Amino acid sequence: MSQRLIFLIPPYYRKSKITHGILGAIESESDRRVDFALDVIQQGNPILATWGLTEWENQLKLPPVPEGTAFETRRARVLTRLNIPPLITPKEMEKIAGEFTKTKQATVVECISHNKSTENRSVKMQS
Repeated sequence: MSQRLIFLIPPYYRKSKITHGILGAIESESDRRVDFALDVIQQGNPILATWGLTEWENQLKLPPVPEGTAFETRRARVLTRLNIPPLITPKEMEKIAGEFTKTKQATVVECISHNKSTENRSVKMQS
């Protein structure tokens, strides 16, 4: 059972098998909704988009591609049309973030988590 949800209920329900089942179902549904929301948000970024590339292609009025064309090829077409510059490096991030700290120094720590068939990356700024 979820340790996130167990503290939301009174202590006398915490030992109940029924309560554990209900909270397990709630947590499972909640996790699926969060995953879906994050996936939808990713589609708004052409660098991360997969199934959302179709909308990007339509919005940019790109000619249709044959069915089965690789995501990388389609993404390259979208990015070329948008003329997006290359990704920022961690060193450049540290330099920019450092400008907002008292010590003028910042460290970028990249955290990679593998979730199902996708790879999620997040960056934490430390000053």
